[in-house]
Amino acid sequence: MLSDNSLAHALMQLAERNLNLASTMVQDIPMKEEANSGSVSTMYGVELLHEAEGHAFLRDRGLATRLYLREENDETKFRSPPSGFSKTLGISWLAPRPIDNQYPRYSIGAFRVTMAAVTNRSSVCLSQFILSGKCVLLGQKENSREISSEVFLLLCHGNLMYLHVLATSVPLASPPALPLLPEKSKPDTDKDADFRISQFITDFLIPSRLAPASANATYSEIPKVRAHQVVERATRYWPLRNESSLLCGNKTAAPLFEHLPKDIIEIAEVTACEAAIENIIMAIISLPVPMDSTPNGLLCSTPVAMVVELSFLLKLYADISVDHGALLANFKKKVDTTMFANYRLSKLFQKATELLVHGNPTPGSPLSNLTEVKRIAAIRSKEKESNIHLIPELVSRKQSSRNITYTPLSSDVIIRHLANAGRKPVKPDREFEAVFATGSSKRMVALYGGIKSDDPQK
Repeated sequence: MLSDNSLAHALMQLAERNLNLASTMVQDIPMKEEANSGSVSTMYGVELLHEAEGHAFLRDRGLATRLYLREENDETKFRSPPSGFSKTLGISWLAPRPIDNQYPRYSIGAFRVTMAAVTNRSSVCLSQFILSGKCVLLGQKENSREISSEVFLLLCHGNLMYLHVLATSVPLASPPALPLLPEKSKPDTDKDADFRISQFITDFLIPSRLAPASANATYSEIPKVRAHQVVERATRYWPLRNESSLLCGNKTAAPLFEHLPKDIIEIAEVTACEAAIENIIMAIISLPVPMDSTPNGLLCSTPVAMVVELSFLLKLYADISVDHGALLANFKKKVDTTMFANYRLSKLFQKATELLVHGNPTPGSPLSNLTEVKRIAAIRSKEKESNIHLIPELVSRKQSSRNITYTPLSSDVIIRHLANAGRKPVKPDREFEAVFATGSSKRMVALYGGIKSDDPQK
């Protein structure tokens, strides 16, 4: 006859198999005993239950087998956790640091979790800690190294706890393990400081945090696609160094970099962008005319280089919406009626753009420093040329019973269609993926609300 524990464990293992669940044991949680608050903290463990896919990344890397808890007397057998599951993955609590709640981390999956023992004191304490808006890093402690490999991030979205699977085994904020800059024997401090790292964090990483989506909303795209669109728009123009841009560090141009990457610009945001364009043009014409009066000297000057960059920036985002296109049209009207050094600004920046992309601007000049503008413009110019070469055999012809029209296509389009022909669409079955997970996420981040289900039965 089965005992109560045996029956409960059998039912839990049945749920484990049929519902595709997994167990993760958070180990080494420091907690002081209530009876003697001045005593040394005792280490506790809390068992979490979640979808089994949460361990898939570790299995693919060959880490899961090493992290599963095993019997002390027989390491070939898995240790059954208190919940009764067949096995559990042991992961260590990492001491919280102030940066943990500020620094975003790239997550490749997030899964709702529940405590295996909801009334247990240690489980209640951990739940309250997470639901208060803080996050907990869980990792694999290596005895041979001073650092710990971060594997999971436990935090809440709204009032629900999620286990984020981190894409990196070490923190992005740990330069010895994953340096943000190339390693050098003698670092060039001035040169390294020119990288726009702080702007990348504040202007891109933090605003790109995503929240769980609701399946009841009317979005036609899954969150993963929407996330890719956000990243694509935000990085259309992103110079790596401060010296490569005249506008990125300019406070007057800040509204443009804030609002242009958005798919929809509100009326107030359009007004802010128009004011920024007007202020930049007024600042340009107030600059002194360069002493070098030669054609190249004027074209390579700071005022003309600023117009070149501003025009290029507006063109990159003009195809997103009607409002984006209207900003470019208004800019063209303004520069066509604005004079600088007895020349129309529209003529100057057109010649300067041609000189930058296809010519040789004066080395060290403001125009020559616009390396990102030159790189993107050169790529787009090549793509435009490749689309002109069409396949001559695709012509219109007439048959006896019906008319067949063969539409001219570029070779790149045909190759892309052939490459995609054999692929089967994969339906993601998770709430969200590819997210930037960070602490202080108790409030929903309203980047999007949800997805539209393709299944009419749902």
